[in-house]
Amino acid sequence: MKKIYFYLASRSKKGIKLVTILQGNGNSIITSRVTNISELKLPQLWDSQIKKIVHDNRMLYEPWIESAFNYKELKERLLGRGYKNLPMGPNPMLNIFVNPKEAPKIESSNFKLKRTMTRKLKK
Repeated sequence: MKKIYFYLASRSKKGIKLVTILQGNGNSIITSRVTNISELKLPQLWDSQIKKIVHDNRMLYEPWIESAFNYKELKERLLGRGYKNLPMGPNPMLNIFVNPKEAPKIESSNFKLKRTMTRKLKK
């Protein structure tokens, strides 16, 4: 089962801030900008804390969700899109649960894969 990574991406592609790791409800590929956090249908505590983090960082970062099997796969995708200074490991800003299986499942049917132009890797 894929995990859903909710992160704040820098508008200048200088890095990301990992907000939290959620559970998805399937193996579909999701890469989408989040415009309305309420569409995720999270528990009220999670919803309010995520909204506060997004609000505090709204000038330099924008919220995204992306599905991946592990953090390494997410990091490789972000590097391929030109992001720099990525965290070495998954250290979420919001870590309410103790066990990763206790993370809430989100409604991911509203979010789809964002199609972009093909990019060449700069070497």
